[in-house]
Amino acid sequence: MMAKSRSLVVDKTGTLTHGQARLVSIDAAPGYAPEDILRIAGSIDHASKHIVAETIVAAARARSLDLQLPTSSRESPGEGIEGRVGGHDVIVGGMNFVQSKCAGSFPQATRPRAPGDVIVAVAIDGCPAGHSG
Repeated sequence: MMAKSRSLVVDKTGTLTHGQARLVSIDAAPGYAPEDILRIAGSIDHASKHIVAETIVAAARARSLDLQLPTSSRESPGEGIEGRVGGHDVIVGGMNFVQSKCAGSFPQATRPRAPGDVIVAVAIDGCPAGHSG
């Protein structure tokens, strides 16, 4: 059957090559520790069923981080999620989505991005906190 195939569609989030998406890096803005960003992003991502959100929650749990349930959340399908966690306004999603809702610039990536990498940006209280890949 494959011999007659003329095209192949590949999901580049890592689900094909690794069996699931995975977190490979966290770049934190000054004043934030990578574990804090992951804990807060994992907490708001409890409210989402997106594969990337589930991956962030799983990565936070694998590091035994104390996740909190968000007190409010609003998801924009395909873009990101925003809400309140531990008294903070949190936005997690694609870089363009998050940048459009906060002031300031995000930290430089500490490693080169590979084709297919998905960057997830995190803003806390209207300020860029970091991003993951």
